[in-house]
Amino acid sequence: MQLSEITAAVHTVVGPHSRPICRSDVEGFGLDAADSRQAADIAQAGARLLHEVGKPRLLTGDLWTVNTLLTPAPVPAICGVLNLDRT
Repeated sequence: MQLSEITAAVHTVVGPHSRPICRSDVEGFGLDAADSRQAADIAQAGARLLHEVGKPRLLTGDLWTVNTLLTPAPVPAICGVLNLDRT
């Protein structure tokens, strides 16, 4: 329950703009950018719908138990969330 509440709270964060996929960053480190190329192709195919987004929001698909910090208590509670894409 607590994890879903935190995820819902993260998804309410609104920003001034969306951040593009940085394929050059991935390739600059010598990594395979196939996934980001595929994501860019999908985004381009749905560009009309993406342009309808009025308020960019912070989204996470990586918030799970391994990325959370818990209080040492008889009933643990989430006391922190690790950087969602850099852990």
